[in-house]
Amino acid sequence: MRALLLIFSLAGAATAQKSVAPQTQDAAQPDLKPEDKCVIEGNVYNSLTGEPLKKAEIVLSLQDRAMQPLTAAITDAAGHYSIDDVAPGRYHVMARRNGFVDTRRSMSAAAGSLLTLGKGQHVTDVNFRLIPQGVVTGRVLDEDDEPMGNVNVSLLRRTYQNGAKTLQAVDSSASDDRGEYRIHGISPGRYYVLAVYNPMRFQQEPVIMKEDKGGYVPVYYPNSPGKFAGASEITVAAGAETNGVDFRLTRVHTVRVEGKVTNLPASGRSVVTLGPLDGSEGLGWTVRRRQFADTRGHFAFTDIMPGAYLLMAQAGSQESYLAAVSGIDVGQTNATGIVLALGTLPGITGTVSTEGLDTSHFGLRVALRPLVPQPGMFFGGPAEVQQDGAFRIDSVQPGRYRLTMPGLPADWYVKSVRLGQSEVADGIVDFSRGAAGELNIVISGRAGEIDGQVLKKEAAAPGATVVLVPDQRDTYNLFQSTVADMNGSFTIKGIAPGNYKLFAWDQVEYNAWTDPEFLQPFEDAGQAVVVRESDKLTKNPQLIVTADKR
Repeated sequence: MRALLLIFSLAGAATAQKSVAPQTQDAAQPDLKPEDKCVIEGNVYNSLTGEPLKKAEIVLSLQDRAMQPLTAAITDAAGHYSIDDVAPGRYHVMARRNGFVDTRRSMSAAAGSLLTLGKGQHVTDVNFRLIPQGVVTGRVLDEDDEPMGNVNVSLLRRTYQNGAKTLQAVDSSASDDRGEYRIHGISPGRYYVLAVYNPMRFQQEPVIMKEDKGGYVPVYYPNSPGKFAGASEITVAAGAETNGVDFRLTRVHTVRVEGKVTNLPASGRSVVTLGPLDGSEGLGWTVRRRQFADTRGHFAFTDIMPGAYLLMAQAGSQESYLAAVSGIDVGQTNATGIVLALGTLPGITGTVSTEGLDTSHFGLRVALRPLVPQPGMFFGGPAEVQQDGAFRIDSVQPGRYRLTMPGLPADWYVKSVRLGQSEVADGIVDFSRGAAGELNIVISGRAGEIDGQVLKKEAAAPGATVVLVPDQRDTYNLFQSTVADMNGSFTIKGIAPGNYKLFAWDQVEYNAWTDPEFLQPFEDAGQAVVVRESDKLTKNPQLIVTADKR
């Protein structure tokens, strides 16, 4: 379970250092009067000692401009800050300081606390308690007890994707010439540790060793080469160093993957990428290998351990993109003679229609997001929807995708998707055998909406994670989540009609709610909700205190 990084307290604060928010906030409200400007102030504390923290940075960002953070203030010697000249609106408010966990790196949906400011509002209790960072250190040696540099050591933790448990790297560091590494800024918790020699390397040319003495394969701590089954967790405590997480890498039998790229463009150059098909054990991008094929198209990857991989060759420009994709099973002997024939990948066309409503002013887009991102794989689109509803996504690589419509207005939802004559379940389109068919998407402006306040008994519960879970648990595109603001208030929009349960947790790992096994002990605490088209419902769920369920 993740720790809640930001804790609001409801105490008043004395006047101290002030900072003026950047004027870019006013751009959204050009007619704002001076008396409508808002002020926020508060304090930042060390969560372990309770002491005030000076030189902590407070960061504001408008909720609808998440990619444009606004640095707003630095705390004074008493840990106090004040920000004036803030336009009314809904903001993410975050605090960070060297030596403490950066709230932006939380796996939780609550990476920044939400604050809603009305005209002329002066809020005096936006307080933070920052968690002192955890640190993991260790050393990497080879079979002769000599230090190994350029070994990437990653911290992995369990997370959830489409209802399945998987491992995801949350931070990493490379060993230096002494074989030493140090990973800092870590949230308290339990982690697996993975060491990969010379990760994600990009070779300028294929290299074949005259004498194959084996290679170094990924090792899970404490000593499990290539197999997660032998991995053990480590515990990282707040404000503490976990030392001695050491690795000894020894050469094992590996093989070579070798072949040729054909149909080369006039430039005669292509990039070849090799990576594992399944990233569920945390390998994923950490063991991806890339190289330029030579001018004759020859490529060779050495030190490859047995397993299932995806090979991809790419060449050309965005205007004339060429690619070839092949899945391969690598055994105990060299895989040679592979041919990757470059060609133009097919595109997908489609239409977006509405139920008699005009959407020409919305600037709609359609995108394909890979369910399991592969080495060198890019997202399909986004493609602009023309005024007649038509769209085209070029160069769609083989794979399974979830269809999304980024920028769809909050009160709209995707009502149906068809690929040719077949209904697309859960918004997932299968192009594993190549893109084919036409997509027909129907959207509706009559989505449901739920707002309310999360309560802990009768009091508001700020920072709670609020989740809407469909009764049909395998429809992951219908799951929605948000974070209650400092008053415990929340809003969920764009809800498709259906039967749901509404949950609110004090602490929960992001996306854990998509796992039926995780949800089972909390079922009775969920509030049943029936949403019909255009419904605007008010629900006040009771907070689930995770510790009570352990």
